[in-house]
Amino acid sequence: MVPSPVTAMKNMTANDPNGILTIQDMAEKEYLKFYKDTKYWNMDLRDEFMNETRGLWDTTHADKRIGRIFQSTGSTNSTDFELTMAKVDAEMAQAVKKHGRVELPSSHIEEFYDRINQEKKNIVARA
Repeated sequence: MVPSPVTAMKNMTANDPNGILTIQDMAEKEYLKFYKDTKYWNMDLRDEFMNETRGLWDTTHADKRIGRIFQSTGSTNSTDFELTMAKVDAEMAQAVKKHGRVELPSSHIEEFYDRINQEKKNIVARA
């Protein structure tokens, strides 16, 4: 049952136990409104409903390696990983020795603010 509209702001605050709970149905792109007070709920279903709606992201976003479709938690051979990383480190050291360290170009935003700061210094120097 949809609660009747509540116009008093005191009933809509998060601290008020009788306030309105808003849940978005992401499949239908609709908002559902429920009273938070337990007297409006079927107590047999309330806990299940809360766990199902609030716990949707616990398993899929708690770990970057676990998703609904792809899971990359398969066993990896740590020896192979260590050998690969050692090879990458050695290749990186050889590249730095051959080409030198790389200086990343500054972004256009940094150049813009550097130019502004230089103009400020020029104005102060002329004054």
